[in-house]
Amino acid sequence: MDQQMMAPIDTDRFGAYAKEADDDAAQYLHGVKESLGQQGITSVDERVIHGQAANAVLGLVEETADCLVTMTSHGRSGIGRWVLGSVADRLARHSG
Repeated sequence: MDQQMMAPIDTDRFGAYAKEADDDAAQYLHGVKESLGQQGITSVDERVIHGQAANAVLGLVEETADCLVTMTSHGRSGIGRWVLGSVADRLARHSG
């Protein structure tokens, strides 16, 4: 008889975490949009997208005509800044 090992994942707990992460991201983006609005920048579309960061942004850019992508480090340092830097670098290399 074959034996199988499994590591069960509580999808309800992960689902709740994913929703919380989405809500946090949406709240952060809304705050940025409000701040930009106070500076007179009113044509801003805020979106929370999923997937590997650079690929997800590039996919959205391909679907959207004439868009400007801005990124923020959101106060990250160390490895977080390194990861974001690599995403920004990849996006810059694919811009054209």
